[in-house]
Amino acid sequence: MIKIFYKIKRLYRKLNFFKKLWYNYFAAWDIINPIVEFNFLLFKEFYEKGGLNIVDWNSDENHKLIKLEIDEIHNYITKVRPERIIQIDEILSVWSKHSKHWTEEINEKYVEWKCASTKQSDYYFDMYHNLERILEVEDEKYLTMIIEIRNYLWT
Repeated sequence: MIKIFYKIKRLYRKLNFFKKLWYNYFAAWDIINPIVEFNFLLFKEFYEKGGLNIVDWNSDENHKLIKLEIDEIHNYITKVRPERIIQIDEILSVWSKHSKHWTEEINEKYVEWKCASTKQSDYYFDMYHNLERILEVEDEKYLTMIIEIRNYLWT
């Protein structure tokens, strides 16, 4: 009876986990964000479900350093990254208010998107672009850290 319970529980966790990751793909480039989000979600689930409690993180200096990195990654995923995304969304909203957008018909099937910019809209667009670049660099840094410490995450 216990074996059946754990099989069902594991299956439920897997299905629940992939339900969180459900994403509609419209084109090949749509995989860019889910690659980052999937790995961060996987790490966050492991961290918050108590996967780290089995290891004695004070056993030696190396384990202490790895635990500090793990906590730093979790802090980035849960606090820093969401704040950065909110900043990016706010700047994008301000930029769209300061620039004019319209479409022009090319033929019966297609329209062309046009944008007239001002110094102020260019300033906000540069801010938006810089924040997005910072997010990309930080994401890559923390994804790389996860890969480098992955052998310490087994339980």
